[in-house]
Amino acid sequence: SVGVDVGVGTANTTLTLRRPITSFGVSKNTGGNYYVDNASPDNVVHYFLGANNTSEVGAAPFSDATILDGPLPAQFTLDTIHTGTWTGSGDGSVTAVIQTSPDGSSWTTVSSTAGQSISVAPGVVWVRWVFSSTPAAMGPGWSASGQELIGVISGSVGDTLTNCAGLTGLQEGVLGEQDRGNSCANVLIETPKPHPSISKSAPTRLEPGQTITYTLVAENNIDATDVLTDPQITDCVPDSAHLTVSNLLAGGSALPSNGWSLESFTPL
Repeated sequence: SVGVDVGVGTANTTLTLRRPITSFGVSKNTGGNYYVDNASPDNVVHYFLGANNTSEVGAAPFSDATILDGPLPAQFTLDTIHTGTWTGSGDGSVTAVIQTSPDGSSWTTVSSTAGQSISVAPGVVWVRWVFSSTPAAMGPGWSASGQELIGVISGSVGDTLTNCAGLTGLQEGVLGEQDRGNSCANVLIETPKPHPSISKSAPTRLEPGQTITYTLVAENNIDATDVLTDPQITDCVPDSAHLTVSNLLAGGSALPSNGWSLESFTPL
């Protein structure tokens, strides 16, 4: 028989053309120190700031950008500003002025140099980094890093201090200044106390006769506000005729050593 062509319909695809996506934002954190107290040295707070342009290739660059931090918490007294660095600071393609203010409206320039540490006069509640470039040079891959505010806190136990930084900018071909979002960091004032933690690791697979090493790490975490006194670590070793326990070490030295004592007991 002779074949007959039969229509089976059509297939369609849709192609949407778009501009490269712009992604330009600010970051702020306290370096892992969430807890603070009212006594030195644990009343010192470090706020770390930065900005990154992670836009897609081909996105229009920015000619101006401003990192604005403030108002600072009423319980925080700013002592020092680290100006940080930024892409283009070395060749002058991107310049910056670092300014402070007691009220967010009247500004004093304290630096225009990367990598500086600036002592701050009392009463500063706002800080900003104003970046500029002609022609626009803050495109994909541009970043500002190492910006830092250092000061001391005072307040009541239980107070949470929230501090936010925002980013604005002028993008080539886009009318008007853009709000590029904000980032916030919190610290909690607490009664001085340690913040201990412990972890344990070991290989997941071994051949019979191979040596297994259990590694325990005990720490007083970076945000602790007091020392960890006389910690005790208890490790429940598997009860097995196939496991022989030996070579007990602390900090690479055989126990007892390094101020550690060793005790063993038979489980009930």
